[in-house]
Amino acid sequence: MYLEKELIMMKGNAGEKIQERLFLSDSYLQKAEARILRKQENKVIPDKTILFSFSGGQESDSGWIGGISVSGSGLAELKGEKAIEYELEREPDFKEGDSVTIELDWEKRKKLMRLHSAAHVVSYVFQDVSGNDETIGSNVSSSKARLDYSCDHNISGPLAETEQKANAFINEGHEISIWQEEKGEGAEQIFHWKCGEWDMPCSGLHVKNTREIGRIRLKRANIGKGKERIEILLAD
Repeated sequence: MYLEKELIMMKGNAGEKIQERLFLSDSYLQKAEARILRKQENKVIPDKTILFSFSGGQESDSGWIGGISVSGSGLAELKGEKAIEYELEREPDFKEGDSVTIELDWEKRKKLMRLHSAAHVVSYVFQDVSGNDETIGSNVSSSKARLDYSCDHNISGPLAETEQKANAFINEGHEISIWQEEKGEGAEQIFHWKCGEWDMPCSGLHVKNTREIGRIRLKRANIGKGKERIEILLAD
């Protein structure tokens, strides 16, 4: 099933001790004030953030910290915990302890959320139509999402039916929610994507209702012997 084999478990929750990851509790938040915990040349760690960093196959957000464009991000250790560290396109004038404004490239985030939710819908519909749940890879960028399958035959036939049924389901306006497994103090937390009876582990970001996805198009790509790829694109 999509992402289940490459699940990334995120430590803590939206209010964790070192860094508050605001996108976990509100993926629609576009601006926030934060304090710089650490600065090393052009790399900074804020005490809270709205900028998602690559996880669960979803591309990192774009945005600005203190008015400077973010060029990269990744996990770094700070006081024994993992925090998201951002690389800026130049060394900033602000210093550790300063307050800064973090801004999100909302147009990119919106596309990522739409495509990520669409990928989950397509994975379930394709499984129902074709009987194939042998997912071997996946990725979500702001231009398209993809699902890779172990398959020894052309999937063009079931793909057309999958596109029709997925768009019909999306247009019905089903609610989407994210829930978190209850774990002990300090344990790694697993997040789940849920839509109706569908439920799967996922550490990415999503829209709240399938209608926000809009109409999608599906394309087939052959990526080697015994492998088939579904590419998911936004049609509007």
